[in-house]
Amino acid sequence: MLRYYHAAASSGRSIQALAGMERSRLDLLKILRIGRETSIRGTGIPLQEAIALSHYKDLRRSFMPTDLIPLIEANPAFILDWAQYSEDKRTKGGSYLLESGELGELASGVRLQVPSMQSAVADYVVRELDFWADAAG
Repeated sequence: MLRYYHAAASSGRSIQALAGMERSRLDLLKILRIGRETSIRGTGIPLQEAIALSHYKDLRRSFMPTDLIPLIEANPAFILDWAQYSEDKRTKGGSYLLESGELGELASGVRLQVPSMQSAVADYVVRELDFWADAAG
């Protein structure tokens, strides 16, 4: 561990890269927290406000749903947060997530079965937030 720290400390770029990776991880965690923050179990803020506060639209080009999976695996509460978010929705817009790992869209009738809940949640988060971020203009 000490060698790794020394090697990283010897290069300003390495330290910047580590700081950038941590900042990116924190940005993705903020996005994953939207499911709870917009519910009555969280602060109950409006979805559009949560999207804006997370800088989702600015960050979206820099990550894929697969980037969320390790964070979901490390924080399984995100699975429940997003399943409850989906269950609580009162609109026909966007996507839905079922506990079976099925993703779908009511408007188009598209349905997908995803092999793991971590992958399903990651895909759902991006589909759902992409939809609402685009809907806001």
